[in-house]
Amino acid sequence: NIWATRAELPADNDNSDKGRAFSSQNQTRVAAAQGLSKELKRIELLSMSREKQAVDRARTAFKTGRSKPLEFRVRQLKALQRFITEREKEIAEALKKDLNKSQFDTPMYELLGLEGEISLSLEKLAEWAAPRHVEKTLLTISDQVYIQPEPLGVVLIIGAWNY
Repeated sequence: NIWATRAELPADNDNSDKGRAFSSQNQTRVAAAQGLSKELKRIELLSMSREKQAVDRARTAFKTGRSKPLEFRVRQLKALQRFITEREKEIAEALKKDLNKSQFDTPMYELLGLEGEISLSLEKLAEWAAPRHVEKTLLTISDQVYIQPEPLGVVLIIGAWNY
């Protein structure tokens, strides 16, 4: 127990052995808590470094502008779809090893939905990226008025698909 109630704390003028013992125990507990805190921070840094590196690479690529054209995004989605198809066996083995998921259920329960989302994105991407005309007002009557969807940056989404 790291925390102490007020009644357990030694008085300031308490020079007894009990006060010194409490102080020594308290210092040990604080040191242990600080050590645990440092270890947790180290573990957090190690576990997040791979994800942070992936986001940093994506952000660097985005800043170059190469991911802005629709064709680039279509190629990336097709490459992801091809990767899943080519690596289905390895994905199934990893799910078996990490989560004890049946290797035979992987295509149906794990990959089919993902492949469907990629197919939907490929089908709709041009529509989602196309300018959308909006109603003109008295102030914009002589203008072309539309909303142009534009990619604004990078996002990392980590979520569970266990619904």
